[in-house]
Amino acid sequence: MSRLMKFASIFLMILLFLILSACQNQEDKNEASSDVDEKQTESGENKVEEEYTQPESDANKQEKENAQPEVFQLRNEKYYIHGITLGDDKDVVLEKLGEPDEEKEDSSELNPADYVLSFDNLEIYITDNQVVRMFISTNQGYFNRVFYDDYPNPAEKYISEDGSMYYLYKEETEQLIYAKLGENDEFMIFFDYADGNFQHNLETGWIKNVNSVDSSSADQDQVSYAPYGNSRFGFTFEYPQEYTVDPPPTNGDGVTIHNEDFKLLAYGGHTNILRDGETVNTYYEEDLAQISVPISYNRLKDNWYVLSYKEGELINYKKFFFSENAFNTFLITYPASKQDLYGPITTHISESFVPGF
Repeated sequence: MSRLMKFASIFLMILLFLILSACQNQEDKNEASSDVDEKQTESGENKVEEEYTQPESDANKQEKENAQPEVFQLRNEKYYIHGITLGDDKDVVLEKLGEPDEEKEDSSELNPADYVLSFDNLEIYITDNQVVRMFISTNQGYFNRVFYDDYPNPAEKYISEDGSMYYLYKEETEQLIYAKLGENDEFMIFFDYADGNFQHNLETGWIKNVNSVDSSSADQDQVSYAPYGNSRFGFTFEYPQEYTVDPPPTNGDGVTIHNEDFKLLAYGGHTNILRDGETVNTYYEEDLAQISVPISYNRLKDNWYVLSYKEGELINYKKFFFSENAFNTFLITYPASKQDLYGPITTHISESFVPGF
């Protein structure tokens, strides 16, 4: 009997062990199945997300590419660049922009600042611990958007006679932002106070409000132009066809075209680059030495230069082209009081002029 009881006890223990093992295996299978289901669910969700996530449109991509931080601002009748305006303390600059990449000496020959804070493409000039002027470079497309779209008030916008420089001017504060095209198609933008040169160029008409430019452009639609070509030196240009063309000189080196107010003298000559070592700078310096009045505009490039100035009541505009063997040049004079009429005509002649080399 005791042997039977002992056998029964062993049997029950084995049976209990098998039952417990079976339960554990089932639990492990359930957990494994749950993990698989969960992974499948996650995988399914990812597939759904991938399936219904729309690709970024070309318009959105283009919008992101064109997006630029708000560099220029106008607040309380003051211009700001990157949140900084003229007269701000250095501490304000550091608070808004952080530490500069470099603090360097101002190399300007005229009225240099105490030092310059350099931030990537932005330079801030500091004197007596305050911002006195700024410089920034950007692309032409972005600046054009700022100039034509972001500042709708035409009374603040000005442009030079030849279209090479743009200005934003606040008469109340005398703040001036002016820009011109530099190397590598970058726009060089300066932020300063308007000085005597700006006022002088306004008075002479070399700088004009965009409203005046628009109205004079409408007048230009009535001007018809005729071509001129010089057979000896090869240069060509267009001039108002109703103007008088004087008989050419006997040597055929040029032409004089005029009306009662306007005079254009265009001619060519030979250079002596081999014998005398002449360069475009040679002629540029000679012309500068002969001009005793302030220069309204001058630009010197590798093989040409422009000089514009007011002498007495007349505006003078000269453009000079240089090569190893010859030069071509023209000089235009007209009354400063008739800038609205003759300024655009001068621009047309200058833009149409093609040297003969």
